[in-house]
Amino acid sequence: PDASLLQQVYVAPRSDLEQQVAGIWAEVLQLQQVGLDDNFFELGGHSLLATQVIGRLRERLHLEVPIKSMFTAETLGEFCHGVETLKAESAPVEDALAKSLEALKRLSADELEKLIS
Repeated sequence: PDASLLQQVYVAPRSDLEQQVAGIWAEVLQLQQVGLDDNFFELGGHSLLATQVIGRLRERLHLEVPIKSMFTAETLGEFCHGVETLKAESAPVEDALAKSLEALKRLSADELEKLIS
């Protein structure tokens, strides 16, 4: 990484999501910290490392983040904003699925049998 880029003012992640994503970037890039204004590729990232970030986000946040977003976001903060938007969009679907699952759990064996036959 370019030493002059690493000397810019560090802006710490604020939200839980920003902290989680910054932690993942730091792990993958083998850095001690990553700030909100940092650019993944300027810190030494490349496409293979970007796929590792996406995989870790999938594992830890249970969210499908498009790999393209790693290339279009200028900074960690911008990337996190996109991830937050994805989470907000998927929340209603997850809520509906959770409610449906709870309703299924309350059914008797006979009621379940009628549903699947």
